[in-house]
Amino acid sequence: MKIANELERQRHVEGNIVISGLPKSDDLNPESVLINLCSALAVDESLIPKAKKANLKLVSVENKSQSHTLLRVSNLHDDLREKLMAHYRNDKRQKKYLTAGDLVENGGNKPIYLNNELTGYFQMLFKKARDLRRMKVLKYVWEVEGKIYYKVEDGDKTVRIKHLNDLDKFYE
Repeated sequence: MKIANELERQRHVEGNIVISGLPKSDDLNPESVLINLCSALAVDESLIPKAKKANLKLVSVENKSQSHTLLRVSNLHDDLREKLMAHYRNDKRQKKYLTAGDLVENGGNKPIYLNNELTGYFQMLFKKARDLRRMKVLKYVWEVEGKIYYKVEDGDKTVRIKHLNDLDKFYE
C-alpha cells in the first residue's frame, strides 16, 4: 500500500466529523441530531443555521458486542466544526459527557463520541498507537484534524505518524 495514496484519501475526508454512539433507529433524523448536538454543546446559536448546509449520512455499525449508528458530517462550516470540537473537548476535560439522550429523544445514557473522520488505514494506525500508550511505551497519543501524533515522554519532540513503519521501532 502506498502511503501517498492513503494520505490523499485522508485529505479527502479532512474536515469531516463522525458522531458515534447513536442508538439504532429507523426514524433517526440526522439534521435534528446535529442541531441537538449544537445545543447540547452550547454552540453560539448564530452558527446553528450553518448546520443545515452540511451533508449528513447515517451509517449502521454492527460488531460482536454491540450495534449502533454513527452520523458522518461533511461540508460543515469551518467555524461551526471548530466550535463543536472545541466545546466537546472542553466538556470532556471537565468530565461532562454527552449521551444519546442529549441528541435523540429516548436515546438513553449511552455515551456519544465526536471525532474527526479517519480512513480505515489511519484508524488502524491510531489504534496501534493507542495500544502502545496503554502498554506505557508512549506517553501521549492524539489526533488533530486527521493527523496522528505521539510523544514518548514529557518534553520529547512531537512525532507525526504517517505509516506503520513509524511505530515498528516500538515493537522490536
